[in-house]
Amino acid sequence: MKPPPQHIVATNHRAVAETVTRLPRYLLEKRVDVLLLSPHLDDVRLVRTLFPLARLHASRAEFWNLYRPFPVRGAKFDLIIASNVFHYSSDPALWFNHVLDVTDWLLVQDLIARRRSRSSGSGLGHDGDTMRYMYSRRGVYSDYIGAYDLSALDDRMVYFTEYKGGVNEFHYSPENTPRHFCAILRNRTKKRVFESPGGRTAWARLIACWKFRLLLWAIIARGVASGMLN
Repeated sequence: MKPPPQHIVATNHRAVAETVTRLPRYLLEKRVDVLLLSPHLDDVRLVRTLFPLARLHASRAEFWNLYRPFPVRGAKFDLIIASNVFHYSSDPALWFNHVLDVTDWLLVQDLIARRRSRSSGSGLGHDGDTMRYMYSRRGVYSDYIGAYDLSALDDRMVYFTEYKGGVNEFHYSPENTPRHFCAILRNRTKKRVFESPGGRTAWARLIACWKFRLLLWAIIARGVASGMLN
């Protein structure tokens, strides 16, 4: 999954930064655990700026297949950020259930209507792109037949906003503007991160914690090696 062009990244990052201001203040002011799903280096830099005190973790599909529960039973994060991840899901309800099971808060940035190829019907990309999103209870609809309706998550939805995405070569007119969204969802169970009374479960959680932090450092290291990180 290659990074999108910089003007598209900038548009999404502005929306994410604005959405972060709608989160509870303690997430920005305390040493919380934040998990990024399949981040690019630009995503890591943005989140590190927005959450300067947080312990950042990263996960990719080879570590956590979202069609399955989190690989360490009982683990919890304060916040998970999924930017341009959920349009790769053929079963969004399952992904949302698995992600919300291991976090107090979830910030999602994804697509309502966006063409990523010249495919005459769907306009889906050729990299596993599978889904678009709508929110019928708020009058937000997609031009993609079969878009997942976020109304199913209405009881967990804390914040939702639609915005214009950056234009690519597959959008030819102002009437065909890409439409993206940011949303904040809450897990009502309110468990804490990697807490355990001890024993094997505690060690398993600690190992998982360091696995995801090592992946994050690997992403940063690649950026340093290529001269992308200041």
